[in-house]
Amino acid sequence: QLIGKRRGPGRPKHSCNVAPSKDSIQDLTFGIPWSYTYNDVHVTNTCAMDSSLMSLYFLRKYELVSMQLFDELDPSLNVVLNLISDKKYNDARHVWIVRND
Repeated sequence: QLIGKRRGPGRPKHSCNVAPSKDSIQDLTFGIPWSYTYNDVHVTNTCAMDSSLMSLYFLRKYELVSMQLFDELDPSLNVVLNLISDKKYNDARHVWIVRND
C-alpha cells in the first residue's frame, strides 16, 4: 500500500505544539504607527520597514531565531528590537535607518 491510512485534520494526538497560541500574540495595543516624527522630521511610508522589523521582533520574541544570529547579522538589530519591545517605535526606526544608511 503506497498511501497510508488517512488521518483527520490537525496535528496528531499527543504531539507538541511549539507555536505560540493566538491568545499569547494577540495584543491590539501593540504595533508600530504608520508614520513617525523624530527631531522635527516627519517620516511617512514606513510600512515595508515597519512590517519587516515587526516580523523580526516576533521571530526573536518567540525564539524562532536566536538573538545570537541577530548579533551576527547586524549588531544594531537587537538594539532596535529592544526599543520595539519597550514601545519606543520612533527611536527604533531612527536607529535602524541611521545605522543602515
